[in-house]
Amino acid sequence: MTGAAHPLTVIRSQRGWSLSETARRIANRVPGMAVHREKVWRWENRGVVPDDAAQRALAAEFRISERLVADHPWPQWLVFACDAEPTGGVWDAGSAAEVLDRVLSSVEVDRRDFPVYDAMTIGHMAWTWSQSIITLTESRESVSRHVTDYLQTRIAQLWLLDDQIGGEPCFEAGLGELRLVTTLLRKGRHEPGVQQHLLRHLAALERFTGWAAFDAGREAAAQRLWHAGLRTSAAAGDPDQGVYILSCVALQAAYAGDGTTTLDALDAARSQADPAQDTVLAMLDCWSSRGHALLGDARRTAHALHQADAHWEARSPGDDPDWAYWMPQPSATCEAGTALLHVGELQAAEQALTAGLAALGADDARDRALYLARMAELHYAAGRRDQADALAVTVSAQLEQVHSQRVRNQIAKIA
Repeated sequence: MTGAAHPLTVIRSQRGWSLSETARRIANRVPGMAVHREKVWRWENRGVVPDDAAQRALAAEFRISERLVADHPWPQWLVFACDAEPTGGVWDAGSAAEVLDRVLSSVEVDRRDFPVYDAMTIGHMAWTWSQSIITLTESRESVSRHVTDYLQTRIAQLWLLDDQIGGEPCFEAGLGELRLVTTLLRKGRHEPGVQQHLLRHLAALERFTGWAAFDAGREAAAQRLWHAGLRTSAAAGDPDQGVYILSCVALQAAYAGDGTTTLDALDAARSQADPAQDTVLAMLDCWSSRGHALLGDARRTAHALHQADAHWEARSPGDDPDWAYWMPQPSATCEAGTALLHVGELQAAEQALTAGLAALGADDARDRALYLARMAELHYAAGRRDQADALAVTVSAQLEQVHSQRVRNQIAKIA
């Protein structure tokens, strides 16, 4: 990606290696090779590809198997050596800033083939967040309104933009906004209470940028941004943001086919959800249906969807957080249709997807493409290959304007 640091630059920075140190380590493993720092510099800055011996030596230094090097041409295999941020330690404003610094310095170097965090790490991250929410003591009345109003407006605009054009172009926009807010936090002069408000906005931006990364197929970047967002939401005393972030972590696991991690993350989110926010509870139950479906439990899938609809019917919009604006009736969502499809309830799945499509607005271009991709999958499962192929063509045409790797992946499964 234009402007992104070379993976080797990132790894050297993480390990504290200079160009000369890197060259020395390679030369120690390759008999007869001279130590030239300029050689490493050319790899990083001039697009020069190291010879096979140098690549094998680097891989040995990074403890990367030769099979990975063979399967991923330079410099792709280097991302397997990038260190993920640890999820333990103290969760406070300082650790949130430290993690975000690391993410922003290297998030564009992304492992596209598997997430950085495994199920155990995600579980630990979710549990630690649920135990780390800080209770605010500062006044909320003295915040500089022009700063917070601007940030709130920008975040809302980014979400609407994501609806219309997908996550790929929005990812870069989110990173830019994150850098702006971190600058304000570090260098701005704050009235009482301003820092906590900025932390809330930062958590919301980390949630958004992680979502954009997920939609763009940047799975590891999404996880790392959401990890940073969980730390920030804990430091800000803002469980609402953390609940939504963990829900996004769960949905990513569902798309990866991991029902257990999906349910574990949603249970952690539910433990901190406001019981008065029925729309949020409806979302959690609706997305839980995906987890149960992936585990092959049709009864619990149906129960989760019934419970979700009950919460949605009981909702009071005034109790909802701002980010819940998009949540429709759970039984008329793509997630409900997908869960029902996965447990073989094809008729019910088609009803859910049809109702969801009818409820979409003119600006919901990405969701429309996603619904149609699921409908194509349903037609294929039902043996209606011609209809599936026709819808796949329609969705592929839409993806010329809506940039979503997530939708492309769904279409690729039936193409």
